Amino acid sequence: MADRTEKTMECVRSVASALDDCAALLEKVIEILEGEQRAKAEQLQRELVRSINEKIPKIHQGVSQLWLRFRRPTFNIGIIGNARQGKSTFLQAITGLTNDEIPAAETDHCTGAPSIIINDHQTYADVEFYDDRSFLEEMILPFYEKLGLTPRPATFRSFADNPLPALQSTSANDQQLWQKLKDRHENSSAYQNLLRQPVKRIERHEFIDYIAQQKQQKEGESFYIEKIYNWIAVKMVTIHCPFNVPDVGGLSVCDTPGLGDFICGAEDNLSRNIGNSIDTVLMLKRVPNGGIIKPEDTQLYDLIPKAIPELDAKDWSYFIVNRDGTTAELEMFQEQVAEKIKVRRLITLDARNEDEVLTEFEGILDDIAINQQVLDNTLYNDRNDNSHLLNKT
Repeated sequence: MADRTEKTMECVRSVASALDDCAALLEKVIEILEGEQRAKAEQLQRELVRSINEKIPKIHQGVSQLWLRFRRPTFNIGIIGNARQGKSTFLQAITGLTNDEIPAAETDHCTGAPSIIINDHQTYADVEFYDDRSFLEEMILPFYEKLGLTPRPATFRSFADNPLPALQSTSANDQQLWQKLKDRHENSSAYQNLLRQPVKRIERHEFIDYIAQQKQQKEGESFYIEKIYNWIAVKMVTIHCPFNVPDVGGLSVCDTPGLGDFICGAEDNLSRNIGNSIDTVLMLKRVPNGGIIKPEDTQLYDLIPKAIPELDAKDWSYFIVNRDGTTAELEMFQEQVAEKIKVRRLITLDARNEDEVLTEFEGILDDIAINQQVLDNTLYNDRNDNSHLLNKT
């Protein structure tokens, strides 16, 4: 399918080149036309320019994304959810990693940087860092936009070296975001040297230094919590390790920091990342107090169709209820999820029970194996049909 998609990409490039030539020729023709003929030619030129600047790039992006999807050496499962729902604990059961590598919130140090964990026979990780420009655009400016702060910094240096604009809002949510931006500003010296650095290969004992927001340290007979700021400069950590699940081959699970926990604009980034790199989504949610579903749960689900609009979200997503609370709360929450969130399977488990997690996860993998080819064919046919619109253009 990757080869077939590559031929479609070649067709898109060929049509784009032909339209460029046509537009250049039409520009010369317009110079010698008059009256109604000139007006018609100018209208045609505007249509050509719109196709060249808008239609073709959109089609090319969709087909390119599909080509990358089919060429990936791994099948990628995204684990998404709000902060402190048990995602890291769930991943620990699957991957065999521990709190010393991918911290869980229950241990007082939670995930900072996003990570992809790949099933492999060796254990190591590659750390990719932001450069100054991408860091400013993805990790700083979304705060300025959300909080209405001006003037906006043009460079990372101007952000780090100058005082932050005053916050006018008094809302509790904005005040919380302001504190997170302030934390990045005040501690810029702790992570700025990592920006622009090449990909860094690290060993297992170093994982936490680039993934976690804080870690436990020992001093004499006592322990204390040390805050870590390296994660702020980290764009992605790609971890390799042997999974606890046998015979899964080229499988990867993708961890995302808790939405709403510390990243402004995380929802947009998550939707984009799902569309670009995820084949199947697992949403994980702990049973809330009272068993009442919250708006952020349905908002999270709404990100999935935005990521790949050609596919129905219920055909490539799963909802995992992390069992907690009373039986009545669990039953009430399950009923609400089933009513409001349509997924391929609704699963209930205790993320702290490794055997239970592994059993349910293998069931999900079996279901994916049955379903995935249908999804890929649907996506290929839809985007290939869209590319054929170029022939009409």
